[in-house]
Amino acid sequence: MRHYSCRMPSADSQRLRALEGALLGVRDVSRVGTEEVLDAFPEVGEREAQAAVESLVEHAVDALRALDAAAGETAGRVAVAVRTASRAASTAGGVGAGSAAGGVGAPPAESRPDPASW
Repeated sequence: MRHYSCRMPSADSQRLRALEGALLGVRDVSRVGTEEVLDAFPEVGEREAQAAVESLVEHAVDALRALDAAAGETAGRVAVAVRTASRAASTAGGVGAGSAAGGVGAPPAESRPDPASW
């Protein structure tokens, strides 16, 4: 997995908005799932079995909360990328126009990372 130090691969605003929406959906489902797991907390009765169930529930809730936080944070970063891409497209007159004006445009196709390799 490659790390691009907060730089997102270029994509059009519609795809970024769709990604943002999907991430917000994951965040919301994770949040609801956390509440459902806590509400359905079973009581086993036997001490050792109950401790095992409680441990499993705690791990599940921790994982869902981490997913909630990560999806929400990533959705926020994608929202920033959407605004940046929209501004760049409206001021530069299209993809790659920033390079001609001395700004930073999209990298050449051969130097862009392949999303399938992520």
